[in-house]
Amino acid sequence: MKTPRIFVQDKEVCGREVVFSEKNSLYLKKVLRLKAGNEVTAFDGTSQHQVKLTSFGRDSVCGLILNSDTAQGEHVNIILAFACLRPGPMQEILRHCTELGVSVFVPLLTVRANRRPHEKKERWESTVAGASAQCGRVTVPRVLAPTSLSEFLRDLEPDQVLLLLSRAGRAVPMWEALKGGLHDGIVILVGPEGGLEDAEEAQAVDSGFLHVSLGPRVLRAETAAIVAAGVIALSSDRAELGAQRE
Repeated sequence: MKTPRIFVQDKEVCGREVVFSEKNSLYLKKVLRLKAGNEVTAFDGTSQHQVKLTSFGRDSVCGLILNSDTAQGEHVNIILAFACLRPGPMQEILRHCTELGVSVFVPLLTVRANRRPHEKKERWESTVAGASAQCGRVTVPRVLAPTSLSEFLRDLEPDQVLLLLSRAGRAVPMWEALKGGLHDGIVILVGPEGGLEDAEEAQAVDSGFLHVSLGPRVLRAETAAIVAAGVIALSSDRAELGAQRE
């Protein structure tokens, strides 16, 4: 049986022991139905630990750390900024783009966004943690609080590749834009259904974003975000494989 992976908070790791939270303990006991002697992999975003479960209390499960590994970061730092969507599509973006290596999610309050949450939702954090556990990531992406497009553009770091998904005639294919090689930081900007308003798009272009296309098909906003992350993930993996062969 495949060893279960559990995301834990720093405070759950105590020296050579893991004292699982009430939520994680319930999952281990009631969902996975594990017993003392079973092993799990616990990861906290910076390292992962092979843990042998030793005791099952009423509200907590404890385990002994057998060995630990430090996390290896993603090959490319991918920031995905996207207009806030309905809860279902939002969860799709967070789950699938975590699997594809996105490092930071930035929900944007654009003019045409069909949802305008005032704060970060706990379920967003839970989704990226669960997706990281499922796909084997040790690092867990950050999900930032919803912000305006203007604030997001103002806080951009220098020396990043800035890509705006667009169906404009001047947009170049995304894979063409990546031919010059991958950089440490890539920012993908995805608008809502119907795209960004003209003024918003002009703001992004003035900030250095390049119009890029994913092809002739009209994609839903969540599909576009996932495909774009996939293009970068494949390009990154291909570059890494080529470097290993040299």
